[in-house]
Amino acid sequence: MNPLAPIIATSIVGLVVLVSFDPVSVAVALVCQAIALPWLRLPFRRTWPIVGIVAVSAILGAMGTALYGRPSGESLLNWGPVHVTTGSLDLAVLVALRIVAIALPGALVFAATNLTALADSLTQIARLPSRFVAGALSSLRMMSLLSDDWRTMGYARRARGLAARGPRQFAGQSFALFVRAVRRGSALATTMEARGFGGQNQRSWSRVSVWRTRDWLVVAGGCLIASLVVGISVVTGSWEVVVFG
Repeated sequence: MNPLAPIIATSIVGLVVLVSFDPVSVAVALVCQAIALPWLRLPFRRTWPIVGIVAVSAILGAMGTALYGRPSGESLLNWGPVHVTTGSLDLAVLVALRIVAIALPGALVFAATNLTALADSLTQIARLPSRFVAGALSSLRMMSLLSDDWRTMGYARRARGLAARGPRQFAGQSFALFVRAVRRGSALATTMEARGFGGQNQRSWSRVSVWRTRDWLVVAGGCLIASLVVGISVVTGSWEVVVFG
């Protein structure tokens, strides 16, 4: 499967959920996503951290909405700026579900995507500038080294007797990590320029990105889910569109 196909499909569904603001559309989207996402075949050890991060984000969004959202219905708690009502609780649940429906599929699809194959698809099929895509790919590859750098610097600081815990140590180590990242980025940019990544000539590709029939089917599946989200919501009479501005 071309890595661009599931990204397009999840983007279509996410856009529909983003502009809708009713419980039926969100529920339909979550059910369809729960059926489709196992096809990614992500191992559990890679899935649960993503699910945990999205869940925490959804809970925080729901808490903010419940405590400071627009009050409506029966009042449950009124203390200073905090005003919790039955309407704000319903809205908080809806906000949490929308965060999960929008963020979780995209995060899981991105985690299951081969970045090199995605870069090939973006340049050969989506026709994005090769310099931009190559730079973004190199940056994402380098991000995996940050945790190793952080661990190594922690060992080095402890070996030098600088293992005191606290904000000062964290700030110093963070600044050292930032300096190392800037130096590595400068060296990477110089290396890429030396290898011809900064040229204006047409590049050749060692891997050809092919768009097959099954990729069209994946995109069509995303459009079908988006149509079901809108159609069922309209039929039930709960369709509501977010008005920006």
